[in-house]
Amino acid sequence: MKKAVISGATGLVGSHLVAELLRGGGYAVRIIARSERSLAKLDYILGRQGLPPLAGLTAEGRVAVEYGELDDIGDCRRFVRGADIIFHCAAQVSFIGPGTGSEEMVRGNVRITHNLLTAALGARSAPSAPVAAAREIPATGESANAPASEIFPRGCPALEPGVNEAVLSSGETPPACESSGNPADKPGAPSRPLFVHVSSIAALGTEAPPALITEATPFTHIAGASAYARSKFLSENEVWRFAALGLPVVVVNPSVVIGDRLAPKGENNGINALIGFIGRYGFPLWVEGQTGFVGAPDVARAMVLLAARPASWGRRYIVSAENLAFRALLGMLTEAAGKKPPRIRVAPRLVRLAARFAPGIRSVSGQNTLYDGAPLCRATDFAYTPIPDVIASL
Repeated sequence: MKKAVISGATGLVGSHLVAELLRGGGYAVRIIARSERSLAKLDYILGRQGLPPLAGLTAEGRVAVEYGELDDIGDCRRFVRGADIIFHCAAQVSFIGPGTGSEEMVRGNVRITHNLLTAALGARSAPSAPVAAAREIPATGESANAPASEIFPRGCPALEPGVNEAVLSSGETPPACESSGNPADKPGAPSRPLFVHVSSIAALGTEAPPALITEATPFTHIAGASAYARSKFLSENEVWRFAALGLPVVVVNPSVVIGDRLAPKGENNGINALIGFIGRYGFPLWVEGQTGFVGAPDVARAMVLLAARPASWGRRYIVSAENLAFRALLGMLTEAAGKKPPRIRVAPRLVRLAARFAPGIRSVSGQNTLYDGAPLCRATDFAYTPIPDVIASL
């Protein structure tokens, strides 16, 4: 039985991933939590997914809970000890623009990713074969004056020469970063866990419709990107850095994720806050634009499939079921809730004002982008759940 560690297990993607692993069997699941109180959110999702309460699962030995902080490297080493797979789902999500707390979110998301990667690279190493993780590797941006050549391994996606000119060039990792198999397969090499990283379409570049954004679309607009996009881009760069040092990795870039709300009241953000709002009050507004959407169970299922397929390691995959106009999506949500369809167009400049009265509207505004989620289906035996079916299951 494989040992799987999940960060962010009480979040939207992480909670559905726990449910997917438990339904599929073959995994001993270890979840990382900050407190017992946070586990109530996971319990809620498990119940919605038809699974037993967390207390029963832990009593049966199917789930173990580790308490601690991802900010603490010592805690991270304890979390990943003995792991076969690390699913990194934890990240602060925000749709706010620059302002109070936005730069701390960038630093925080990069820091926790770096800590888990450092712990993973040093995990399960053979005493006779020390690995690079025996030393501390500086996180991206930790040494502001250090040249990129000292921060990023040669051939790995890098910030050169400064953060405003960052480019992640390809979904297929450059040769020096190739991580297409477990180093344990090589004679005398230490065994390291697979690191499955949840990134975002926010870490990809942009193309004007009708062009499709793919895994290879370069990210060239970091200077004008949101704090969340920068945090996901820089966190993903950390993953490729560690891949160059021999850590097996695979990255998923989900589009806008739709799934069961994390709690019946509150504790939600983005589109899931909007879904709750629509269920109570309806939603008469709509905004111009379009983007990709995917169900949370599909993201979880894709992660498990990719983790089981070594040929997929060392690559990134967009996970996006459909590209939809925001008005069409809002029409689906209001119809499912038994409310009137949206009928009042909101100008882009008024979205911030509308957000005061309709939480989550920013998650379906300000974008006009189309994503290609087909490579995942070609690489694995995978079929997306249509978005109307995702909405009907909420």
